[in-house]
Amino acid sequence: MENNSDISGYCYQDNQLNDSHTYLLPAIKDILKSLPLKSSQKKIFELGCGNGSVANVLHKQGFDVTGVDPSKNGIHQANKNFPHLKLSQGQVF
Repeated sequence: MENNSDISGYCYQDNQLNDSHTYLLPAIKDILKSLPLKSSQKKIFELGCGNGSVANVLHKQGFDVTGVDPSKNGIHQANKNFPHLKLSQGQVF
């Protein structure tokens, strides 16, 4: 079953982090730092990557990030501002 829907009501104005990231990202970074990962194991799949801002932070932390988001607008912002990341429009059922 193919579903080509988009989250048209959720729009991204830019590629910036939002207020929730001020408390979420430190916790995520602490968890990731605590994992005994070799460089080759530092891979993340971000479901709901939105505008790519978090994926870019994780990339700067040394992770190979792949992400997907149903928002056309979000992925447009992500790909425009972070062309080095592997972020695509899509969804998971």
